[in-house]
Amino acid sequence: MKGLEKLFDCSVEVSPSDESLDDGSVRINFSESSSLRADYWRLIKANEALISSFDHKQRYGLPSPVNAVDWLKLELAQKLIQEARLDVKTGDLLFEFTGETMLQVFNFTSYEVWELTFSSGGTEYSNRSK
Repeated sequence: MKGLEKLFDCSVEVSPSDESLDDGSVRINFSESSSLRADYWRLIKANEALISSFDHKQRYGLPSPVNAVDWLKLELAQKLIQEARLDVKTGDLLFEFTGETMLQVFNFTSYEVWELTFSSGGTEYSNRSK
């Protein structure tokens, strides 16, 4: 996918995609002015799954529900993208960050579950990425 190479060495800011839904969807703003809305994602650190959008608001026997969005925000703070690519077979986006950290953005359906808007104004959607 054209444009992903421009995300190399970018930092990111993470926020909830739509606070009224509070479902773990995120908006990721890249330091070069592109942005990504992602409904389904997983964070991997040191080759182990750490947290995902499916963990958001789960209790897992804890005193309070997990805030996966805040966790993602904290884990990606001060990290830079080392590689960004599209898996053409699945339509998943993969972002490798410094600090042995990877963000996988999943495409599970034929609906738009992620939307990447580049600083140039172009937009790519998960259902048109394959």
